[in-house]
Amino acid sequence: MANPEILAIRNLLAQSPKNLSAVELRVAYDGLGAMFPTLADIKFSSDKIGAIAAEWSATPKANQDQVILYLHGGGFVIGSLASHRHLAAELGRASGTRTLAIDYRLAPE
Repeated sequence: MANPEILAIRNLLAQSPKNLSAVELRVAYDGLGAMFPTLADIKFSSDKIGAIAAEWSATPKANQDQVILYLHGGGFVIGSLASHRHLAAELGRASGTRTLAIDYRLAPE
């Protein structure tokens, strides 16, 4: 029997417009991230590592001496801090650490 969550994702993807430009695809992918709001107890702070944007996240119980470095997926074409914010933060919660997510440069079109 198929998992209902997987079926819902398949239906959502089937309804997606085809032949999107890279910019449109990135906007749509970031919108998917908004479907998973972060919980109120997570503290976020923006940072820069050289010229690269980054974001720290931590729950109140996070060990301040440990960090997960999170690099979002997307094949260097899509993905951002916004699209993966919830996942990075919840990985930190599950491991009891802070997370540092990097918003690296995507491939040129």
